[in-house]
Amino acid sequence: MLKSMTGFGKAISTANDVTVTVEVRSLNSSKGMDLGTKLPSRYREQEYTLRQQITNRLQRGKVDVFVSVVTEKEGAVLRLNKGVVKAHYAELESVAKDLSLPLNQILPAILRLPDVYEENPPDVDNEEWGLIEKTIMNAIEQLNEFRVKEGSSLKEDLLDRIKIIEHFVSHLKEQDKRRVAEMRQRLRGNLEL
Repeated sequence: MLKSMTGFGKAISTANDVTVTVEVRSLNSSKGMDLGTKLPSRYREQEYTLRQQITNRLQRGKVDVFVSVVTEKEGAVLRLNKGVVKAHYAELESVAKDLSLPLNQILPAILRLPDVYEENPPDVDNEEWGLIEKTIMNAIEQLNEFRVKEGSSLKEDLLDRIKIIEHFVSHLKEQDKRRVAEMRQRLRGNLEL
């Protein structure tokens, strides 16, 4: 079975207030397997295993896997880093007093700084990771189906081109036989003179 290297697969799964969306794109690559994955940072521990599974299933091509996880589960994702907030406040309070500025705008300004929040994602449970793996494998299956359809189209195109070449080859063989006979006749005619 001829498979194209170009393809696209998408799968969406939902379970226990978690929705996983996976898109897999593949292009031809002369390097064997060139895999790029983009998944939420909280799943980075599982990325190595995931990359191995994908490589085993697809083996070659330039493959990009995009994983999106939306959860309705409760659990603090961002937490205020109180130590950083206190340090910023002390510094800014000192500057505000030196410049005789009002202190009521210090806290809102600090809360807009990127380093005052720290990410505290909930632990990834086996059920959630299982849903992600299942969705990724479904998207890969969709990609493989796409590749098979594309491969079938490529096969038909190649067979049509082969038929055209075969037609011209047989036509050239017929012309070659005629041309050889004409050249023999001409040479005999030249020798008889």
